[in-house]
Amino acid sequence: MLIPHHRQYLAVGRNFKQLHMIPDDFSIDGGIIELQTKLNLPEDFFKKLLQEDDWSFIIKLHALVEAACTDILTHRFDEPNIRKVISRLELSNKSFGKLAFIKELELINEEYRRFISSLSEWRNNFVHNVQNCGATLPSFISTMSNEQIKKFALDFSPYEVMLKRISKGPMELFDEKKKKQLETNTLIKRAKENPKFHIWLGGYNLLVYLADKYSYTDYLKYDKAMTLTGLYDEDDENDPDLENGDESD
Repeated sequence: MLIPHHRQYLAVGRNFKQLHMIPDDFSIDGGIIELQTKLNLPEDFFKKLLQEDDWSFIIKLHALVEAACTDILTHRFDEPNIRKVISRLELSNKSFGKLAFIKELELINEEYRRFISSLSEWRNNFVHNVQNCGATLPSFISTMSNEQIKKFALDFSPYEVMLKRISKGPMELFDEKKKKQLETNTLIKRAKENPKFHIWLGGYNLLVYLADKYSYTDYLKYDKAMTLTGLYDEDDENDPDLENGDESD
C-alpha cells in the first residue's frame, strides 16, 4: 500500500476479529494517548467509550472531539491566552465556529470535517430531547431509509472515504482485499451491525489524524517565521550550488 502515514489508522476490520468489538489486548495509538494527556484525560478515556450507553457515548465523544479541536486551534495560533475564546465557539458552525477556522486553515480535510459535523448533529439530537437519554443507536438506525443509512455509514467513515477518493487516480494503490474493505456496502454493513462501534472507529481515525496535525502546524509556523524574517533568502544566498549553478551536467 502506498499511502504514507506513521500513525495507526484503522480501516474496516483491521486488527478486529469481529466488526463490533476490539480485542482485549488492543493498544490505542500513541498519538491518541498523547492527545488525551494534553487534554488532562486518562489514557484509556477514548477506549472505554465503547463501554458507555449510547447516549453517554455520543455526548462524551463529542466533548472529546471538541476539546481536541480547541487544542489544535490554540496550538496553530500559538496564543494560549485565546483558548477560552476558542473554547466558547460552537464546534460545527460553518460560518464562525471552530470548524470554520479549521477549514480556512486547512487543518482537516473534507471527510473528517463531515464526521465532526455529523457527530454534532447526533449530539444535538440527543441533548435537546430528554426522551433520548434512554435511546439506542440501533433504534435510530431501524427507522432510517436506505439513503439515510448510507449517509450515516459514509459520514462516520472518514478514513475509508478519504482512501476511496484518492484511489480514483491513475495508480493502483490498493489490493483487492483493501478495495473490498472500502466498498460502500461494507461500510453500510458495519454501520447497521453496530452503529456505536462504527462511529467509534471513525472517531479513532479522526483523533489519529488530529494528533498528526501538531507537527504539521509546527512546520507551518516555522515556515512562516523563516519567510517573514527573510532567512530563506539568506540560505539561498549562502548556497554555493545556487550561486555557481549546477555544473554536474
